[in-house]
Amino acid sequence: SVSVLYCEGVPNMNSIQSVLPSGLSDTEKKGAQLIVGLGQTQLLARWPKGDEQAAEKKRFLHQVAGVDARYPGGLSAYIEKGKQLMVASREGKNPLEGVVPHVPKGMHLELFSKEFLKYERLGEQAIKDTCFVLVAGGLGERLGYDGIKIELPTNLLTGECYLEFYAQCIQTFQDRSGVQGLRIPLVIMTSGDTHEKTVRLLTATGYFGLSPEQVILVKQEKVPTFSDEKGTLSESSPYVLNTKPHGNGDVHLLLHQHGISDKWVKEGKKWIVFFQDTNGLAFNTVLPTLGLSIEANNMMTTVCVPRMAGEAIGCITKLVKTDGTSVVCNVEYNQIDPLLRALSGGKQGDTAEPSTGFSAYPGNTNTLVMSCKRYAEVLRESGGVMPEFVNPKYADKEKMVFKSPTRLECMMEDYPKLLRDGESVGWASFDRWASFSPCKNSLVEAKAKSDAGLEAWGAFSAETDFYKYNIELLKQLGCRITTPTPTTIHGVTAPLGALVWFSPSFALCRASFAAHFPTPQRVSISSRSALVVDGAQVTIHELRLDGALVIQACPGAVVEIKSLNVKNAGCTVEELSPASITTSVTKIRGYTLAKHDQMVLKFTRPGKYVINDQAKL
Repeated sequence: SVSVLYCEGVPNMNSIQSVLPSGLSDTEKKGAQLIVGLGQTQLLARWPKGDEQAAEKKRFLHQVAGVDARYPGGLSAYIEKGKQLMVASREGKNPLEGVVPHVPKGMHLELFSKEFLKYERLGEQAIKDTCFVLVAGGLGERLGYDGIKIELPTNLLTGECYLEFYAQCIQTFQDRSGVQGLRIPLVIMTSGDTHEKTVRLLTATGYFGLSPEQVILVKQEKVPTFSDEKGTLSESSPYVLNTKPHGNGDVHLLLHQHGISDKWVKEGKKWIVFFQDTNGLAFNTVLPTLGLSIEANNMMTTVCVPRMAGEAIGCITKLVKTDGTSVVCNVEYNQIDPLLRALSGGKQGDTAEPSTGFSAYPGNTNTLVMSCKRYAEVLRESGGVMPEFVNPKYADKEKMVFKSPTRLECMMEDYPKLLRDGESVGWASFDRWASFSPCKNSLVEAKAKSDAGLEAWGAFSAETDFYKYNIELLKQLGCRITTPTPTTIHGVTAPLGALVWFSPSFALCRASFAAHFPTPQRVSISSRSALVVDGAQVTIHELRLDGALVIQACPGAVVEIKSLNVKNAGCTVEELSPASITTSVTKIRGYTLAKHDQMVLKFTRPGKYVINDQAKL
């Protein structure tokens, strides 16, 4: 027998009855009704009749119904929006036509400046009312890594992965909040590619010390693709609807659909911090950006870096429309140049300011701070859907044939486009070495970037920039330590000197960092040294380091290094030959860390400890 379907107002159901299997569930019937009602029967053109391949057919119909249920407004809304955008793309309509770009209000904060420390203190007061959202839907395939990106090691000194580092940062914020038992929420957006691996990583590591109740995983699903501008859905096989990622803007949809944003408002949360998967330096900017957001009453603040003219990162721009309304939002790097040229009659595009050497428009790092209450309101108004776009690649001059199926996409940084005119949106800029060094390119891609004089954004530069940041902290205090020098490994050039790694509990807050080094002029670290300090109550009065030293202090252990002289063989960064690159970790780095000798001071019990010199350890 063949399942009999009936859907009022849906024509031509008889046209597919012969290929439908028997015993369809309600969900599968819904999928079949959608296919006919939306004029997508070409998806069934190669199906055999009746119950042949019944399991595959049912799985396909279930997939269609699932896609319809997840997208606000269903497949009909998705297809209609896609048709409109694809026609606009073919006609060459410019979404920025008629707008005039201006540099929006914001502030550059120098590390340790009065303004930086002021906003950091203000942000620290607000951290108890803050939530964090990690966008982590990507695999490490682009880097040549066979796992999830948040599992990548941040450095080879300690080996801790990005997710562990982020968990330590959140734990440090909790400990410094002054609120007993505070659990700061962390949402992780995963994808079908990363979800199960993320669950296994968290479970195997005990959530890196966080409570399982404070970590929430939301899974991003993919959206259907179009084979033409008529909205014809495509398939990757006779029984699989072709789908692709919708973009990181889905994080807003998921927070809304799961009721998370509304829940946070009811709990009294005031701020949400969004951050990317492999930019560990971002946490250096969280507290001061929070403080600036509070003072400016911003609905959203973007963490930025000074942007080189023509650099391939988006820029924060105030766009004034013909009706006088405006929006402060991200403009992609390939849009800002033609926009500026059109405004100047072709005379001046994306150029550097003579006084700074950088573009007047700050570069977007995609670390975002949002007002929680307003955010939840906007998501309720929009259904969580961000502004969408299409980016079809055409195979003909007439732009009627796609090279490959296209789909709707959205970006999380486009949130300000949903705000009302006049609502405050700003930016906070930080030096790049202190705030932005993502690990996103393979060794080959990093070399190509490095050869072109661009930021490599590979594993080598991401690791060495951590060390460089900590070295700069020490230098600004007055410690004696050499500035890293450019070093090339497998064609990738990055600053390399002493390997200095501070745990978040030791160095996350600049205002309290100086207290760890009360006499910085008595601290000397050679360029070949390696230093690891892990512990919130470690104080270093005098240290002469020429080798490798690891200090680990458990919570409650108060350690004072009164005087310590360390000299040993230490550690060396060693470039690997192609034949020696055998693991996924070495494949993305091209080097290893040889640990020849090191002194380890490990304090596993609470108490007070004083180190006077090496002989009295």
